[in-house]
Amino acid sequence: MRRLVLGFVSLALAAGAPRAPAATREEILATANRVADRLAAVKPLGRNWEDVPYLSGALLLAGEIDRDLSGAGAPLISRVEAAIGGGYPAVTHGDYAGYAQAALDLYARTPVSDGERRAALLATTDGPLAFARRALRTTPADGPPVAPWWVDGGYGVRFWQDDFFTLAPGLARRGSARDGLPADAEARALAYEWVEAYVFDHRPASPDERERAVPSSPSRAGFLLWDPERELFRHDPSGTAEGPFWGRGNGWVGFGLATAARFLDTPYDAGRCEVVLDRTAIRGFLSRLAGSLAARRTPDGGWGTDLLRFEGQAAESSATGLITFFLARGVNEGWLDREVYLPVVLDALALLLSRVDTDGDLTGIQPPGTGPDGAVTSSDDPAVNVTYGVGAFLLAAAETCRLPASDLARMEEEAGRPVDRAPLRRTWIVAVPPLLAPFDLLVANPGEREARVEVERRDRRGRLLAARKELRVAPGGAARLALGKAENDTGSTAIVTVRATGDVDVSLLAKAEREIRAPVRRDAEALPRSIRSIEATPLHEALAGGELSEARAAAEGPVPLGAVNLGPAPATLRLEVGAPDGTFSNPVRLTIPPLGGAFVKRRLAPGSVVRFFSETPGGAILPIHPAAD
Repeated sequence: MRRLVLGFVSLALAAGAPRAPAATREEILATANRVADRLAAVKPLGRNWEDVPYLSGALLLAGEIDRDLSGAGAPLISRVEAAIGGGYPAVTHGDYAGYAQAALDLYARTPVSDGERRAALLATTDGPLAFARRALRTTPADGPPVAPWWVDGGYGVRFWQDDFFTLAPGLARRGSARDGLPADAEARALAYEWVEAYVFDHRPASPDERERAVPSSPSRAGFLLWDPERELFRHDPSGTAEGPFWGRGNGWVGFGLATAARFLDTPYDAGRCEVVLDRTAIRGFLSRLAGSLAARRTPDGGWGTDLLRFEGQAAESSATGLITFFLARGVNEGWLDREVYLPVVLDALALLLSRVDTDGDLTGIQPPGTGPDGAVTSSDDPAVNVTYGVGAFLLAAAETCRLPASDLARMEEEAGRPVDRAPLRRTWIVAVPPLLAPFDLLVANPGEREARVEVERRDRRGRLLAARKELRVAPGGAARLALGKAENDTGSTAIVTVRATGDVDVSLLAKAEREIRAPVRRDAEALPRSIRSIEATPLHEALAGGELSEARAAAEGPVPLGAVNLGPAPATLRLEVGAPDGTFSNPVRLTIPPLGGAFVKRRLAPGSVVRFFSETPGGAILPIHPAAD
């Protein structure tokens, strides 16, 4: 860590830097541990925003180290607990609330039998909870202003993308019932409202800026920070489609939303918003963000400070670390396509590993206060607190090392490939129930650009049946792909994966030997009785291990239900059918092979609720819901 470097990092310098070779899990963890120890040796750790990525990253790293050797992560855990201390009893600025997510991670790790320690850890998050309550819900009509407050006027929120990272994960954790967390209903509602208020505009129509700082309108008035054209998040509401689009800022969003979504396990019921983004909808936005980011990598395989100028700069380490974590989390949880994003993750982590010197220092971190304009891209000044950059590295390394060893072995290979500027951003799965044989795939392109589409077919055991097919679909056009007998005919096609460079409409026509109920389109009755039209399911609807989803059936009678396993290892789905009165009985467990599918037929009554639960830790399952009539 030496001096402040102004301007963009030299591309020639970046191109000349040695890249990391293939790395094993053990090597990645050892490097990350060395980096974590190095920073702790040269800088004091606190609980402000600069420290929060380190606190969360150190705990994630400790968990992975403990998986290999029980108790070996204890020094990292103790370091984080010491930094959190008693927390902040009173919080008046969002930058001081982020530590709550690490405190609640410690809470979940603490045995229920240690009630005193759990109570103390929970109490450290009371200040951030009270801050979020006031920021989102207290208007000038509700009481006097608070001074000092992070927004001029003493009310509301500042609407920066950084705030996805500091508030949403902690609120969601406190509101969750998973992993022994507190299931605090107020915190859960505030987590939903926080995310909703930043993605969509809920500011009231008022000339009083103090009132407009509080997102008190129950209805949406368009997008706020999300830019649907660029599929990126703006730093604040003043941004336009021309920018700025900040690298680290979109990393803040990716980390915050990917982490929060995992813990939004109970529906929103506070009633202050007409509608909120639930876990699946959040992952829908994240999948779009991921596709945009994959296309905007710097030539060295990471992400720069200015996401619109990716060709003219080298990667910035904190942006690259946060985005790598978010993409790796999506791959590991199944809602991002492993085929598309694994190479991106491996390339980015190889770059980060190459930036760790022999002392354990990480270089190329943009300093605080320089923000989205990209004028300052890195700092090696020891007086500048860039702890968040090291934390971003720890997050990326710890999440990526959860990948199978066979994936990590591809790191050197992927780091040598050029950046793909037209990645397959969207993925759909069409699952074909038993007794149906697919014969035509229909793809329509409603967009204004040509779509490149790739089609893959597998049987229920996950075996690839034929070479992948590629289609080019003109704007406003459609294409049909005949799905005849597979080249490697080991059984009938059960799973069709469709990847595309943009939004397309996908459906599959299948023949039935006899009358059979299947997930069908609304217009299916217009088809011959022996033909069914099966709609595709977007990949972002996948369930990670320990997650549950429900679907209400409009059809009645015997219906095939099941799921597709998106991961590299076998996974188990628990499936239950509930009666209209809410009672569930006769659960069934389906063991699904890697990349394969499984179905079971269940008789449904109108209004029945089908519950899907992904039981395998680290698994990724895409449920096949019963479609409406």
